[in-house]
Amino acid sequence: MKHLKLFEEYNEFYQRIESEEYKSRIEKLEKFTDVELDTIKDTIRDLTSHNRFSLDDDGATLLFKIENYQYKINKTHDEWFIMTLTNPTRKWRYNHYKCDQITGLIEFLKISL
Repeated sequence: MKHLKLFEEYNEFYQRIESEEYKSRIEKLEKFTDVELDTIKDTIRDLTSHNRFSLDDDGATLLFKIENYQYKINKTHDEWFIMTLTNPTRKWRYNHYKCDQITGLIEFLKISL
């Protein structure tokens, strides 16, 4: 697994956010479209051969786990995707990232998986 830097430079696709921004962004979630779900799952499968996903009843939260990392992807009403990485075996527990549209999310997945 590639290691994700905890403090990346700003780029056009994604950036790390603090808990306050995370909380404000997930107040208005939107359901994933079928195309978005297929794109996300196909990307993850291509990068990891992972094939187990869980979509919450709200249709706006996709969950999966690879090794010790737990991933949660939310789609907000304004076309941002919020990625939360959790690793309970490390000193950091949660890291939140906002990804600009589906392109930003795919770029983030490429460096984090």
